[in-house]
Amino acid sequence: MNPNSSTARGPLLEICNLRKSFGPMEVLKGVSIGAAQGDVVTLIGSSGSGKSTLIRCINFLEEPTAGEIVLDGIVFPAMGRDRRTRKQNAELIALRRKVGMVFQSFNLWPHRSAIENVMEGPVQVLGLSKKDARERSLGYLEKVGLADRINHYPSQLSGGQQQRVAIARALAMEPEILLFDEPTSALDPELVGEVLRVMQNLAAEGRTMIIVTHEMQFALEVSSEVVFLSKGNIEERGKPSEVLKSPTSEALASFLQRYRS
Repeated sequence: MNPNSSTARGPLLEICNLRKSFGPMEVLKGVSIGAAQGDVVTLIGSSGSGKSTLIRCINFLEEPTAGEIVLDGIVFPAMGRDRRTRKQNAELIALRRKVGMVFQSFNLWPHRSAIENVMEGPVQVLGLSKKDARERSLGYLEKVGLADRINHYPSQLSGGQQQRVAIARALAMEPEILLFDEPTSALDPELVGEVLRVMQNLAAEGRTMIIVTHEMQFALEVSSEVVFLSKGNIEERGKPSEVLKSPTSEALASFLQRYRS
């Protein structure tokens, strides 16, 4: 468990009664979770349980149907893109700068080197000079163990290396919260460990993270809270040692059985 987490602190992020429907299908049915500074909240559940939809609603990559996101005390209600005021749109842009996202499929620019991929956000979004952005990006590529690959293009990197570039890219924006949407699911098994080690180091630094993953041992070791989603609802939640070792619901017990040898 992350030694820096504390339930005594107030939440940095609150997800309040979040609902999301795609047409007649309700994928999230009133989900509420929170994260204080330094917390690592891990979302687990079967495919279709709503995990990825939930994490994409946090920074409004998916527009929630109902409920609200609260970050740093600023309330972002679900209301639809066309109904937001200019002030609310500006606040939403600010939220996205504070919330970094690491996707399942890397999403790197294929025609740009590793360092150019990492520099893009600081230059284009934060307005850093290329010199300052390069210096910052070098530091984060070094942090993820890729100081010797900065001029390599994605096609010259393994899947694990590409995902570590993607993590460096998110870190270079210096967000308050990092979101990970199944960051190892597209990797060959032998490459999973190198990405998880980077994430473990980030947790040890006290980074606030919300992670969708199927890596149960990783969840046990780094999480401050594990949340099990089933059919769009929170079925169980709590300390990782309790949720992952002593499930109380049949749904969670069945889910965990798949990961036991």
